[in-house]
Amino acid sequence: MAKNSSRKNIFNRPGYILYNSLLLAVFTCLTSSPAGAGAGTMETCGRKNEGKKILIIYESKYGSTADYVARIARNLCTYGYRVDYDRVLNAADADIPAYDGYIIAAAIYFGNTHPGYKKFLDTHRATLAGRPVAYCHNALNKARTGNSSPRTFWCFSYLQLLKNYPEIFSLPDFTCSTCPDCSNLPAVPYWVGLMPGRWVPRNGCPTDYIAMEIGGYGGLKDYERLAAADEYTERLVTNRFFEP
Repeated sequence: MAKNSSRKNIFNRPGYILYNSLLLAVFTCLTSSPAGAGAGTMETCGRKNEGKKILIIYESKYGSTADYVARIARNLCTYGYRVDYDRVLNAADADIPAYDGYIIAAAIYFGNTHPGYKKFLDTHRATLAGRPVAYCHNALNKARTGNSSPRTFWCFSYLQLLKNYPEIFSLPDFTCSTCPDCSNLPAVPYWVGLMPGRWVPRNGCPTDYIAMEIGGYGGLKDYERLAAADEYTERLVTNRFFEP
């Protein structure tokens, strides 16, 4: 009886439960596919419109950037534009020179953008140069205020990506050795959207979920996301960004 009782007590120990919980979390991280990670097909709106033809390139791990892109595309179509939007990994199948303007919509994941953006910009550098190319920056930092922090744009989107393409993105030369704790930030131009990120654990990794919840970014908080997309679209249209 003592031997059986000892085995039963092993399974009731907190350490045993924690150990198996960690194993389950690791297994789920290795075997699950984040939402938005798979291949998709190009979506379109405003086919009967007579306005400029716009291509929006994006990638979305948890669905936040995909939601923004769909909203921005729909808004532009209501203003008379023709809009196609597709994932950056599918951009090789698109006729890039056929468009009058572009929006690069990128989310920041732990300080980095998806590597597909660099490949896209390198491949189509000559085509994009001299054409209107807007940039939509999606990050969790300061998201609870209703917009993303300019620091995350300059430190992560600009320094790590956009700075390498001055012929495409007309931005001031900015450097900071202590990112993201920088001062004297340049003004963010109107064609850059600072979108408040929204992390939703759709098929996500449990360890990610724990970290984001501790940081206060998880759950189903809205952060005025759709309002931010509407305001960004209105800025582009009001300033006639895609017009000659």
